[in-house]
Amino acid sequence: MFVKINPMDPRGPEIALNSQKGIYPGYSIARIKSLAPHPRIPIQGDKKYAKIDNISGHMTRNEIKMETAEFSKIFIAQSWQKIHQWLEQNPSGLAIGSSGRLTPTLESEFTAVSRGADAEKIISLINQYTSEIFISAVASWKEEQERKLKNISLLSPDDRKMTEAYARYKKVLSFGQSNVSQGEGEPIEDVDKHILGGISTARMVISNFLRILPEVYTREYGRAPSKQEMKKLVQSALPLILSIAQLDVNTFGAVIHSISPKMDTAALLSNRSHYFNPNVFMVIREKDKLSLEVRPECLDEIEDLIKDYENTAIHTGCPALFVKGQDGKNVISEFYNWISKLYEKFYIDANPEFK
Repeated sequence: MFVKINPMDPRGPEIALNSQKGIYPGYSIARIKSLAPHPRIPIQGDKKYAKIDNISGHMTRNEIKMETAEFSKIFIAQSWQKIHQWLEQNPSGLAIGSSGRLTPTLESEFTAVSRGADAEKIISLINQYTSEIFISAVASWKEEQERKLKNISLLSPDDRKMTEAYARYKKVLSFGQSNVSQGEGEPIEDVDKHILGGISTARMVISNFLRILPEVYTREYGRAPSKQEMKKLVQSALPLILSIAQLDVNTFGAVIHSISPKMDTAALLSNRSHYFNPNVFMVIREKDKLSLEVRPECLDEIEDLIKDYENTAIHTGCPALFVKGQDGKNVISEFYNWISKLYEKFYIDANPEFK
């Protein structure tokens, strides 16, 4: 369809055309937020927990879902505190290791292995040099909780209350109806795997957004972005990530399916061989600002997909949205800031392609 543009529009022809098409900075976030079938229920995570023997195997799925989300909020906060403490002691934010044993990596060492890496390789290396930090922190947290559980009668009232909450968390997960899966869609029933499963999903989304940024810009404008433009794109991706994190599990699955290359959905959500498709994204420029957006036709596809879902369950969004980290931001934002700073330092700033 031909759209007539006012040549005197002070915003310029590109912005004016997008505006007439209903496309503006942040439009895809607004549409994504509207996709959820029901209002999001805030996760409290601070109620007085009943004792473990009050749990019934006849809890409804919604009751299990809310309990799981509330406990996740509490124990993500504890796990993230351990991660933050490690990062304060090891400012490079990088390490290698196995079985929970970490060896911090110096920036100079990472520079040597990442020199000349493209976006895909640098993301792979960042994941390789940060994943064990999560595993180690969660393993340490779980060991502490199990130790307290064995000696619960010796604990103070406050510690006993929290340990009873941990025991209840284990019991609720044992019902096998958590929203985090492993392997062939099997529900996760272990507390450490449950928390790490959520972290793995967040890492997948963050990694894939950072991976596609240079290609999306180059496709849109026919040239490589400058360093400053790349950093603006990095900043613009976070609001989009947070909007996706607010979705219920079914709508989240539809979004991931639609913004990814057409593969089997189960394989996509298993976090194996899974990249986002740069062709379904666009970059909107308004004055000196850049905004990463999902193309309208892709959002239309998502809306068509979720029409077929029988989605009557309540939804909370990712529990990490409700957890404030040490910097006062939610944990997803702090996680993103950590990984994106590594991406900027070792890819954007080190890459001569970005002038």
